[in-house]
Amino acid sequence: MSETRAIVRRAGQEPEIIDRPADFHLGRNLDYFAKAALGQGTFPISPAGILQTAAALEAVFKSVDANGAWMTV
Repeated sequence: MSETRAIVRRAGQEPEIIDRPADFHLGRNLDYFAKAALGQGTFPISPAGILQTAAALEAVFKSVDANGAWMTV
Protein backbone atom coordinates (compact mmCIF):
# COMPACT_ATOMS: atom_id res chain seq x y z
CA MET A 1 0.00 0.00 0.00
CA SER A 2 0.99 3.60 -0.43
CA GLU A 3 -0.49 7.08 -0.34
CA THR A 4 -2.22 6.33 -3.63
CA ARG A 5 -3.09 2.64 -3.31
CA ALA A 6 -5.37 0.80 -0.91
CA ILE A 7 -6.36 -2.85 -0.73
CA VAL A 8 -9.85 -3.50 0.60
CA ARG A 9 -10.50 -6.98 1.97
CA ARG A 10 -14.09 -8.04 2.59
CA ALA A 11 -15.07 -11.40 4.06
CA GLY A 12 -15.82 -13.96 1.37
CA GLN A 13 -14.60 -11.75 -1.49
CA GLU A 14 -11.42 -11.24 -3.43
CA PRO A 15 -9.29 -8.27 -2.34
CA GLU A 16 -10.11 -5.04 -4.17
CA ILE A 17 -7.22 -2.77 -5.17
CA ILE A 18 -8.06 0.93 -5.32
CA ASP A 19 -5.58 3.27 -6.99
CA ARG A 20 -5.97 7.05 -6.69
CA PRO A 21 -4.06 9.77 -8.51
CA ALA A 22 -1.20 11.45 -6.66
CA ASP A 23 -2.36 14.55 -4.81
CA PHE A 24 -0.83 17.07 -2.42
CA HIS A 25 -3.78 16.75 -0.04
CA LEU A 26 -2.01 18.18 3.01
CA GLY A 27 -1.25 21.44 1.25
CA ARG A 28 -4.76 21.57 -0.18
CA ASN A 29 -6.29 21.03 3.27
CA LEU A 30 -4.06 23.75 4.75
CA ASP A 31 -5.25 26.13 2.03
CA TYR A 32 -8.90 25.28 2.75
CA PHE A 33 -8.33 25.78 6.48
CA ALA A 34 -6.58 29.12 5.99
CA LYS A 35 -9.33 30.42 3.72
CA ALA A 36 -12.00 29.30 6.19
CA ALA A 37 -10.11 30.95 9.07
CA LEU A 38 -10.02 34.20 7.07
CA GLY A 39 -13.74 33.95 6.30
CA GLN A 40 -13.07 33.34 2.60
CA GLY A 41 -14.71 29.95 2.33
CA THR A 42 -15.67 26.84 4.23
CA PHE A 43 -13.61 23.82 5.16
CA PRO A 44 -14.80 20.93 2.93
CA ILE A 45 -15.10 18.40 5.76
CA SER A 46 -17.90 18.89 8.26
CA PRO A 47 -17.18 18.80 12.00
CA ALA A 48 -19.12 15.52 12.16
CA GLY A 49 -16.95 14.08 9.38
CA ILE A 50 -13.78 15.10 11.23
CA LEU A 51 -15.04 13.40 14.41
CA GLN A 52 -15.95 10.24 12.46
CA THR A 53 -12.47 10.12 10.97
CA ALA A 54 -10.86 10.57 14.40
CA ALA A 55 -13.08 7.80 15.83
CA ALA A 56 -12.10 5.44 13.01
CA LEU A 57 -8.40 6.18 13.56
CA GLU A 58 -8.79 5.60 17.29
CA ALA A 59 -10.43 2.24 16.53
CA VAL A 60 -7.44 1.29 14.37
CA PHE A 61 -5.03 1.99 17.24
CA LYS A 62 -7.21 0.05 19.70
CA SER A 63 -7.37 -2.85 17.26
CA VAL A 64 -3.58 -2.92 16.98
CA ASP A 65 -3.29 -2.96 20.80
CA ALA A 66 -5.80 -5.84 20.89
CA ASN A 67 -3.88 -8.00 18.37
CA GLY A 68 -6.13 -7.09 15.44
CA ALA A 69 -9.50 -7.54 17.13
CA TRP A 70 -12.44 -5.80 15.45
CA MET A 71 -13.50 -2.54 17.08
CA THR A 72 -16.83 -0.76 16.97
CA VAL A 73 -16.69 2.80 15.68
